[in-house]
Amino acid sequence: MADARHAIWDMRSQALQEGDLVSALNTNLQQLTEGSAVAARLTVTGRPRRVSALLENDLLHIGQEALCNAVKHAHAQTIELNLDFGETDIRLSVKDDGCGFAPGAAPPRNDSFGLIGMRERVRQWRGQLLVQSQPGAGTQILATLPAA
Repeated sequence: MADARHAIWDMRSQALQEGDLVSALNTNLQQLTEGSAVAARLTVTGRPRRVSALLENDLLHIGQEALCNAVKHAHAQTIELNLDFGETDIRLSVKDDGCGFAPGAAPPRNDSFGLIGMRERVRQWRGQLLVQSQPGAGTQILATLPAA
């Protein structure tokens, strides 16, 4: 089971093999909100550039998980995805107007690995993950990872 989790963890996304991080995140955002009433927007700041394949993969997975949570669990009506290419770091932010949650509380299900996975991915890069939320007030996930 551990070997299977590591293999899945390390897989390079097909979307990144066919395009860059911006297009992969945009495609994911469109697929998750297509046919729904969710208003979603991707904003890119800084100078978009390719970074290591592993970093792009982890950023994509963090973004996918945060977007999926916003649509599936938070029942958001608005989602803002921001990707900022700074000189020394890359910041990925997903903000929604959904139902929110108490970040310090235990996950509602035992099979809930979303935030845990995000934290592990950020920690391995010695980055920072900020989770801001409260019940009834939406959620913002901000991952800051070194670009080098």
